[in-house]
Amino acid sequence: MKYLYLILSLFLSLSCSADEDVSGQSKIPENVIVIDFERNTDNITVLMAASAEMSEGLQVKWPDKPPKHFWVEGLEQTEDFLKWEIYSEKEADFYVDALLSSATGETFEIEVINNQSSARFEKTTKGWDKTEAGIISLSKGINTIALRKLTNNSSVSIKSLELVEKSKRAAQLQRIQEFKADTQWLSDSGYGLMFQFGGWTYPENGDTKKSLDELAKTFDIPAFIEMVKSTGAKYVIWSLTWWDYNMMMPVQAVDEIVGNSKRTSSYNFIGKLAEELQKSDIRFMLYYHLGHASHIGGKTDWWQAQKWPAQFAATGTGNRELFFENWMSVVGEIGKKLGKNLDGWWFDDGLIYYPAPFEKMGAVARRGNPDRLVAYNSWICARYTDFQDVYFGEGSHGEISEGSAPVGGDGIFTSGPQKGLLQHSMFTMENGWGIYKPNQKINPRIDIDTLVKWLKSAKQRRVPLSINLMMWEDGTVSDHSLSIIKEMKEEFEK
Repeated sequence: MKYLYLILSLFLSLSCSADEDVSGQSKIPENVIVIDFERNTDNITVLMAASAEMSEGLQVKWPDKPPKHFWVEGLEQTEDFLKWEIYSEKEADFYVDALLSSATGETFEIEVINNQSSARFEKTTKGWDKTEAGIISLSKGINTIALRKLTNNSSVSIKSLELVEKSKRAAQLQRIQEFKADTQWLSDSGYGLMFQFGGWTYPENGDTKKSLDELAKTFDIPAFIEMVKSTGAKYVIWSLTWWDYNMMMPVQAVDEIVGNSKRTSSYNFIGKLAEELQKSDIRFMLYYHLGHASHIGGKTDWWQAQKWPAQFAATGTGNRELFFENWMSVVGEIGKKLGKNLDGWWFDDGLIYYPAPFEKMGAVARRGNPDRLVAYNSWICARYTDFQDVYFGEGSHGEISEGSAPVGGDGIFTSGPQKGLLQHSMFTMENGWGIYKPNQKINPRIDIDTLVKWLKSAKQRRVPLSINLMMWEDGTVSDHSLSIIKEMKEEFEK
């Protein structure tokens, strides 16, 4: 009987271990979001709309376009809903921000169904914004959170809800304030030039281009700098990667990740260019593309090495730890190597990053220069993080938009979807961003009157304009485009 009791006790303990963790708490189902109370940085709990239980008729925008993830759209009726299950190890209150797009005046309710805690908020801006939704209380255990419309003014698209523990909100806001770099030099610049130039670039005529190493070693840096100086541009944004994931500098992290050095050059062209531009009092910043574009995505050793989760495009979830680890290795090494000669990072495609450990990434992006500016491209959406400095501004021209700083201001958005960021615009002067195929022509599409109009409007509010010029393999640009910018320079200096 004694042995039978021992056997029965052992059986029961093994049975319980399958359903309970070591603390005796029932195991949490995989679809339940768990709040990590141990984190004191990057401590935003993100509820992705596409991962929620949703009412019929709601759908994910472009789920067939991996690796990007967009949002849920079609929230139209008051009967429509999104629901998430969240596990909290204790009772706690949380501030909630909602990333969504709707008409002005649309109102919403966030309800914690199991304890009847709720928060109501009104959308005071049109289109995308990050809206403060209020405070909700979570009970210990599994909570069900529901988002519903209370009005029927428009069809709503939603990206996510963001939860921050109330007791940690003040510290988070303090870290945001401390993170912000001084953007005055950029707002005072007026305008700069951008070039999507690299190993993908062809000559003006012919279908034979130089190898990455040859291009890096033979590019005429002094001639390029003289051209930039002739335009009056105060800074240059150079594409480290773009049409392909090839870098005109040695980067050990990239070589180790892909297992070869074919994607980097042995000569540090980027370092030399940055150094020489700084000697000419021209600031230098890098644009960074993740190498996932549809024409190469999934086909290269670089993107395959990221082991991107297949479900991310449809749900906005999946394990991306390796991707962020690789990103930090590459960006951190480059930043440290370039040091004070690198004034800023422009990280494209926020749709791939979000949600992300933006605090940690921001610290890595600043290696080598604590004053370096950081920007993520949120496209038409609201800012994805406050741990950045500048609005990416792709396709904009410095025009007044929601929350723009007033005439005579410092250029920083005072409210709206980009609140707290320096307004900035980035646009193409011609028929594309860069030269990436043989015999590609450059055709200017902006006349002097239009360019001057944009510049004068932006200058009044201290909004810098980044003008993208296409450039052939030998470093030459369109004479017509160059003459227009030189004419604009005269107007700017008046």
